[in-house]
Amino acid sequence: MGTTMHWLREVARRSPGYITRVGLGTYIDPENGGGKFTECAREDLIRRIELDGQPYLFYPSWKLDTVFVCASSADDEGNLSFENEALISSTVALILAAKASGGRVVAQVRRTVPYGSRPASEIRIPGIFVDAVVVDPSMMMTTEVKFEPAYFGGKRVPLSQLPPIPMSADKVVALRAAREVRKRELSIFGFGAAADVPLVMAERGILDDGNLKDYWFTTEHGSYGGVVMSDWQFSANLNPDAILDGVYQFDVIDGGLCRFAALAFAQFDRSGFVNVSKFGVANPGSGGFVNIAESASRLVFTGTFTTSGLEVAFSDGKLRIAKEGKVRKFVNKADHITYSVAGGIKGGQTACVITERAVFEVVQDGLILTEVAPGIDVRRDVLDQMEFAPWKIADDLELMDSSLFLETLLRAKAS
Repeated sequence: MGTTMHWLREVARRSPGYITRVGLGTYIDPENGGGKFTECAREDLIRRIELDGQPYLFYPSWKLDTVFVCASSADDEGNLSFENEALISSTVALILAAKASGGRVVAQVRRTVPYGSRPASEIRIPGIFVDAVVVDPSMMMTTEVKFEPAYFGGKRVPLSQLPPIPMSADKVVALRAAREVRKRELSIFGFGAAADVPLVMAERGILDDGNLKDYWFTTEHGSYGGVVMSDWQFSANLNPDAILDGVYQFDVIDGGLCRFAALAFAQFDRSGFVNVSKFGVANPGSGGFVNIAESASRLVFTGTFTTSGLEVAFSDGKLRIAKEGKVRKFVNKADHITYSVAGGIKGGQTACVITERAVFEVVQDGLILTEVAPGIDVRRDVLDQMEFAPWKIADDLELMDSSLFLETLLRAKAS
């Protein structure tokens, strides 16, 4: 996602293309398929090049014929503003790339306003770059949200009003991952169980009494502050402090300013490769995963130990596997290479993998099993559910905190 957004700037500048090291060795690298997801994808769109003896990926520019964008308001001259949106995404870059290509821009807005009724500083897109405006007062804000002012700062919602997340394996993962979050460290969260981390922190009361301002939460979409929302509300933060243009957000990400990242994983293999982009019949792609993973200093990969039918039960602070998932996620060889965790470790990153029943530290030699859930049999529920053995089981193997497995969560004030 970040590379695509940066590529748009090169199209807008009419440059030959975009050059980056992000994605080397992953599925987007021509040496690993060049991003071809299906048999219909035959053309080589990405090239591996060398500059000063170092490898890079080169994304050639091509023209954009028509782009569709969303904004909040348009006036009679087509000037666009985003005062009621949860994100700006790559709207500005898309429009400039289309116009530099001789293309057409179609903008959907919630309403029209009189010309001159807004300060010029609020206008993000000059009307001279807009060819058509479509007015839809009921357009969606995010995939599942029609309109929510708390997602752009139009109102503030007390965190106590957030509904609790039902107890589940994913919630245990989020609760454990929350313990890796530090104050005053820019933390970025990916889709899935990772996005639940700020929500469970709010549920536990950790963000109460003004503590929220000490936790710097963001996502690839550019919303800063507040609480990251989960599921298909993921592109928004509740009570945000600021919303950054999506292209600049990936400048932040690629520049390593998001030091901590909590991300999902679909597969983790014996060579230290993580897959979130293609598995089974799903071809979701990677979103901002590759940019985020390659640039953060501390990585936490979150997810259930197995999937497809996994059922768990909780009793007295212990976990029981009621039904094991049909699909293993710790595999000999990942179906797709989204990121090389082993490569990141060599570059100075630290990483761990958090599941509902076990926690692993990632080192150059492999995985170290450091924690297991109370009630879990290490051989039956962990080792036998992996296609490869961990490099090591810690001598001081710990039990995960039993409070993670209590169905009734106590609100704990932050110190």
